[in-house]
Amino acid sequence: MIGDYSIRLEDVVRKHGKVQVITFMFYVEPGVRDMEILRLGLDGYFTVQDLDSETISMIEDLPPEKRIEAIARKFSQHQSLLIYYISAEEIDEETGRAFDVNRGWMMRFMFVDVDCGDGEIFRKEIADYLSTGLGELRIQHQLIETKEVVIDV
Repeated sequence: MIGDYSIRLEDVVRKHGKVQVITFMFYVEPGVRDMEILRLGLDGYFTVQDLDSETISMIEDLPPEKRIEAIARKFSQHQSLLIYYISAEEIDEETGRAFDVNRGWMMRFMFVDVDCGDGEIFRKEIADYLSTGLGELRIQHQLIETKEVVIDV
């Protein structure tokens, strides 16, 4: 069981006004460990983006086996300012037939308060990053869509 990822996109949009959404289908139920690794990966990605160039150069100069330890120390000193939510919805046979998809889990990664300039570039970059991580976890997945959702007042 993956834990509680029942937050709805509508609730996130209502709370924040604008959301960058990346939706994947997972063709296996992700475990708690999988979700924790995905969260740590996202936190780390955005924390590293916030590090100064001197720190990044120092980490890049280390041998590969020392980099993870150095990055972990930096993660504990920096907190990512990015706010994001993850929702999971099981797609059963009936729903799969209605939407013409296979059974699995629809996973929405919702990013708020993103000052990303071109949202399309941001979404593509993060979708590629997530897909790489999912591949490393050996989770069969498919990118369904990326979009920006804005509250309709």
